[in-house]
Amino acid sequence: MRILVLGADGYVGWPTAMHLASAGHEVVVVDNYYRRQITALCGSNTLFENPDLPTRAKIFTQECGPEMHVEIGDLTNVNFTSSLIKRLKPDAIVHCAEQPSAAYSMQGRDEAKSILDNNINVTFNIIWSVLQHAPDCHLIKIGSIGEYGTPDIPVPDGWLTVPSDPQEGEASHEFLFPREGPTIYHVSKAMSSQLLMFYARQYGLRCSNLMQGTIYGLLSAQSSVDERLLPNFYYDCIFGNVVNRFMAQAIAGVPLTVYGQGAQTRCYQHITDTLDCIEYAINNPAKKGRMSVQNQYSEMCSVIDIAQRVQEAAGHMDISVTICQGDCPSEDCDEHPYDIAHTPLEDMGLTPSLLTCEMITSELEIIQNHADHILKDKLSLQIAN
Repeated sequence: MRILVLGADGYVGWPTAMHLASAGHEVVVVDNYYRRQITALCGSNTLFENPDLPTRAKIFTQECGPEMHVEIGDLTNVNFTSSLIKRLKPDAIVHCAEQPSAAYSMQGRDEAKSILDNNINVTFNIIWSVLQHAPDCHLIKIGSIGEYGTPDIPVPDGWLTVPSDPQEGEASHEFLFPREGPTIYHVSKAMSSQLLMFYARQYGLRCSNLMQGTIYGLLSAQSSVDERLLPNFYYDCIFGNVVNRFMAQAIAGVPLTVYGQGAQTRCYQHITDTLDCIEYAINNPAKKGRMSVQNQYSEMCSVIDIAQRVQEAAGHMDISVTICQGDCPSEDCDEHPYDIAHTPLEDMGLTPSLLTCEMITSELEIIQNHADHILKDKLSLQIAN
């Protein structure tokens, strides 16, 4: 198929592009380096010096064989988006072009507005351009399980069925399960989900919303070939995530920062599991007129559990790691109900990559090779002991 990967300079977008190109698809990568710009403003840096997209694509072709076509442009500009889709008429689009930092979205008014402007406008422009110029195209958006928040009831796999009379249980109606995410980032993702649902129902948009857990890790089949193909790995408190940050802290000799008792539980999957889920969605496209929603994750872990796993893996490398527990800066650190339904990856014919000691050790070895790039002052908030 001809596939557009939007946000292809990003942590998920770049491995996705390589994975799909290696699977034999004609891949066009699109980005405008927005995330590089805002991370620079925050003083964040990646663990590696990541080449720009044209250079990355050239290295990928040299090392792995397939070619990619590169388009640099701003998807919030409807003229660029419309002309791109009109010219290429893709069979599928993988939408990774929403800025993914929850912490950045809560820094202030300007940051919040920039996230809303980018994430909602990009999704809106893509939807309209697809409907006008490639109506059979399958739009696959990378969602976030965090959009649901932490409700006190089980979260179904996307849709909630409500009977008209709970006593009779006869007629019923399906609703998109309520989204109560804790940050503006999650709110923007939820708004995009509503747009997809509306245009699927009213205009026959063919779309899948892959509600993913926290994605961690570095290594995929393609990035293992050449370190210049590794994704832009952020490890700080604004643009990193807890697994990647703990691994960087372990290598830098900084105590793993666990807030409260570390009982807060979330869904997780390695980057390779995300790639497999995206390929599965491409091979099993959604039907017209209904947004397909799939909660996808490999396992649930608490923060303290992750810290202890990283500590154990580092110990196998003769690296001594301590865990520092302190007061929680928010109300989100206590133990709480967390029951997220999903289709197990095994039921999709996929083999999940779990957060095992072997997995963590392989990632730590890569990080250790670039330990001199880690800025220790970016690794943790100040917490009370």
